Amino acid sequence: MVLLRESSFLLTSPPSWEVVSNPFVIVVSVCTILTMIATLPVAQLFFFHILLVEKGISTYDYIIALTEQEQSNKELVVNITH
Repeated sequence: MVLLRESSFLLTSPPSWEVVSNPFVIVVSVCTILTMIATLPVAQLFFFHILLVEKGISTYDYIIALTEQEQSNKELVVNITH
C-alpha cells in the first residue's frame, strides 16, 4: 500500500514548454494531425451525400445530370460561336 501526501500533487515549478524528444509522442502527434487533415474530405463527402438523400437522388443520378448539363453547356457555346 502506497500512501501519498497531499503536497506531492502540488507543482513545485511551473510547467515549461520544452521540445518533446520522445519518439512515441512525436509519432502520435504526427498521426493525429494527419488524421485530422484526412477527416475534412470525408466529412465533405458525408454532407454531400446527406444533401443527395434530402433531394431524393442517388450519386449515379447526380453524376448523369451533371454530365448532361456539361454537354448542353458545350452545345450552347458551339451554337453561339457559329
